[in-house]
Amino acid sequence: MWLTTLVSILYFGVAAYLFVHTAQSPAAATTPDIASGYFQACNCILFGLLGLCCVHWPAIASLFHGRSKDAGSPAGEKETVAVVVETNPDGGGKKGGEDDASAPADVVVDPKPAVKRQVTYLTNLKTFLTFIVVTHHTVCLFTGCLGNIQTMIMNPNDPANGDPTGLYDGTVKPRTFLTGASWFLTINQGYFMAAFFLISGYFCPKSLDRKGFRAFVADKIVRLGGPLVLWSAAFRPLVT
Repeated sequence: MWLTTLVSILYFGVAAYLFVHTAQSPAAATTPDIASGYFQACNCILFGLLGLCCVHWPAIASLFHGRSKDAGSPAGEKETVAVVVETNPDGGGKKGGEDDASAPADVVVDPKPAVKRQVTYLTNLKTFLTFIVVTHHTVCLFTGCLGNIQTMIMNPNDPANGDPTGLYDGTVKPRTFLTGASWFLTINQGYFMAAFFLISGYFCPKSLDRKGFRAFVADKIVRLGGPLVLWSAAFRPLVT
């Protein structure tokens, strides 16, 4: 649980950074942007508290259990526990002076561990969606929406590329990549992330039942919160 503790503590550091960064936002910042910054900082605090509670829940539960136990019993009263040992459960029904040690012992065979069933069609679907996500962001780089990397020929009459399709100003512009790429991006945005959430939600109940709430949340804090903290604390300040 040390990794969960580390990620949870880093959440508080990210929250402090977001509070300071939002408080020092320029005057041109809009009210929704400022509210969003404070909201994200509060979310980080809640995630950090949730992670620490999952790690230290046995101590927290024993503390509350001890208080409720003390409140329910009168002061100074000690509980008495009676232990009854039954030496001969069958009432001495052995014949011929047979010793209990000579009786054959029951052999308990551990059941075989359950084999984790792999849903092949969902595995194939996740592989396809992963390929689509990588391809989607690669196509974004070559449509002029990120970093001005593009494959289309620029029209000298529109150097700012304000109307790359030519639908509004009526100019004829060569389109070697943009038409197909726009269709590809528009279609993908309608299903691929929703499909990932659907597959994740399908497996969540079984994982929650198998691990329990505490271990389930601690695992998600590390697997999902770890990359988020790494981006917020290390990479985001470098690019903003």
